[in-house]
Amino acid sequence: MIGDLKAENAILKEANEKLVTSAFDAERERQHRAKYRQMEVEMEQLRATLHSDLQEKNDILDKLTSERESAEKLNAELRELRVQHYTLKEQYDDLKEKMKFFTKESAVDFQEIEEALVLIKHRKEKGSQDLDFLEKVDDEKSKDMKRQVQELQAAHADTINELEKTRNMLIIQHKINKDYQTE
Repeated sequence: MIGDLKAENAILKEANEKLVTSAFDAERERQHRAKYRQMEVEMEQLRATLHSDLQEKNDILDKLTSERESAEKLNAELRELRVQHYTLKEQYDDLKEKMKFFTKESAVDFQEIEEALVLIKHRKEKGSQDLDFLEKVDDEKSKDMKRQVQELQAAHADTINELEKTRNMLIIQHKINKDYQTE
């Protein structure tokens, strides 16, 4: 009977140990499940953050590409404007030289020619055909001179207009480049 009690005691001890072990295993299982859920939540948060960061990166890359294209267009436009500026400058210098030659040859100042043309125009507007002061001048020379002066005035006005446009565009380009560099 003592042997039976010892054997039963041993069986009870073993059953008790299994019960304690299974209780600890259930607690560990609960802890593992809680940790697993927490990790899943963190993983979803990281995925959302990654997706957001990728979207932001793509937006920045798109904007960068757009800005580069814009800068390339502006640089091309600037090159064209420089070429146009130098062309107009050459034309202006040529016209200036022609004007110097013209005023040297005729011993008449450009301003005097301009004033005479204004006076002629003013008299024509009034309906007066009385141009006594021009009677002595050969009609063909007068017309040729008038035509040359008008051409020179038109070319001069065009050159100044183009130079002003170029200047304004260069100022705008400078501001754009300055703003671009500050970004």
